[in-house]
Amino acid sequence: MGIKLIYYKIDNGVLTFGSEIRAILAAQKITAGCRSYGVESVFCVFPLYTPSPLTIFQGIRKLAPGTMLVAEKGQCREERWYKFIPTSLFRLPRKKEEAACELLELYRGAVKRQSAERRSSRRTPERRS
Repeated sequence: MGIKLIYYKIDNGVLTFGSEIRAILAAQKITAGCRSYGVESVFCVFPLYTPSPLTIFQGIRKLAPGTMLVAEKGQCREERWYKFIPTSLFRLPRKKEEAACELLELYRGAVKRQSAERRSSRRTPERRS
């Protein structure tokens, strides 16, 4: 499992993919045209973000997190492999006061961990005389 997205293009039965769009453009030695709705989503609807599977380039798509591209018998399809089922880490139901106290303790723990990390990152190595 990786961190980067996978971009791909299927053109005349040829699948080209990469972790960056420029790899696809370089592999196919083409200049891709822009989709109008891709450009709109970048500048208007979703600043600095285009939701999967869209990209601003014509014919180039990206896989959404938790999906895979399956190529079988000359056909490609996207399938979701990760199915998140949310579960509660807390006992339910509870009174409002109990929930508030528990949330406050969680915040205090998070602040304490962050403070400890900052202190340890600021320490300088001891100087030898």
